Amino acid sequence: MTNQKHLKLLKSDRDTWNDWRKEFNDEDIRFSHLNLQEINLEGYDLGKVIFDDCNLSGANLSSCNLRNAAFRSSELQYVTFHGANLNNGEFSIPQRVTLFIDVNLNHSDFRDTDIQNVRLSKSLVQHCNFSNLEFKLFGVLDTSLAHSNFTNSDLSKAMKMFVNADFSYANLEGVNFVNQDNYGISEYKVDFSRCNFSYANLCSSRLWNIRLTSDMGKAQFNKTNLSHIDFRTSDLSNYDFADCMFKKSNLFQVNFKNSNLSNCNFCDALLLETNLLNTNLSNSDFTGACIADWNINNSTNFDGAKCKYIYLKWDEENKRPFDRRPSNPKRNFTDGEFLKLIRKVPETIDLIFSNGIDWQAFLTSYQNIQCQSEHGELDIRAIEKSSDGSFVIRVEVPEVTDKAELESQFYERYESELKQLEGFYQQQLQAWA
Repeated sequence: MTNQKHLKLLKSDRDTWNDWRKEFNDEDIRFSHLNLQEINLEGYDLGKVIFDDCNLSGANLSSCNLRNAAFRSSELQYVTFHGANLNNGEFSIPQRVTLFIDVNLNHSDFRDTDIQNVRLSKSLVQHCNFSNLEFKLFGVLDTSLAHSNFTNSDLSKAMKMFVNADFSYANLEGVNFVNQDNYGISEYKVDFSRCNFSYANLCSSRLWNIRLTSDMGKAQFNKTNLSHIDFRTSDLSNYDFADCMFKKSNLFQVNFKNSNLSNCNFCDALLLETNLLNTNLSNSDFTGACIADWNINNSTNFDGAKCKYIYLKWDEENKRPFDRRPSNPKRNFTDGEFLKLIRKVPETIDLIFSNGIDWQAFLTSYQNIQCQSEHGELDIRAIEKSSDGSFVIRVEVPEVTDKAELESQFYERYESELKQLEGFYQQQLQAWA
């Protein structure tokens, strides 16, 4: 129940209210079932004040102290929080937080607001402006943030608590989700499982080392802008990314196995060592992408895929792709050429001999492995010699082959043959002596 004395003080003026709060800082203040539409509370000290089932639509809460305040079942549409302090201040225990429970914050402005230790639960926070903010210990539960603007904000120190949040159509361009300390990437991950990113703009965001899947479910991506993002080494297997944009994104060693990537834009993306086994890439565009050592198989679906040109190798030192196809920079693929090129890419293993090669030992080992192969023919596809004298021999293997096991067997057999040959050479030298 509202204390009428408190309400009279609230409606007086800022100086009267703040002077009284300084003198009676420990007094419990609760406002319930009130219509406070368009009230101007700029600069008020509202720390630890509870607003229960109040209508604050259009209110001005700029530069307010809202530390440990609580808004429950209240209307806060079009509220201005510009420069407000939602930090829990000197209180560090997680129970002392600013709460927004079952409230409507649509179209509110949070620019330059200090948002620390804030919880949003079962609330509508659509079309809000959160640009250029740093969020610390910020948690969201069953809340819609659709159409809101988070441009260039820092969510790296947010709570691992974004449960069932709706970010659809939100602008998350340039947002930092990566918690990085002085020693590199922290194990502390922001959890976005069960969140909806459909139609959201995540262009240039830092998403490395975040969690998108939990036992409770997965994040949703539909027509999401994921361009210019560093996803390296992320596990994105068994996901539906249909109609998403990965233009100029770093997908180094990303695991997309069994994912739906149909109608996606991979133009100028880095697909270095990317796992695309059993992946649906139908109708996607790969123009300008680097596909060096990507992992595909006969179950990777390229039906209707588009590409004007592609790069087959990556220069790690200069951070750029090379070995263009078609090789002529003035020429692009004609219809069907790109698909013919990538569908010729076989399942292979690379046998690397850094200290040169004994060809007799190699051929004997290769013939023995070939005879013992349980999965079919092996075929030498290429032999490359480097300027330092090392060799790389690329061997095509059947799709069902366990590549790691076959590679291990070959090296063991090769070393065994080398030892036998060394013994034979020693015997010949002794005989000649």
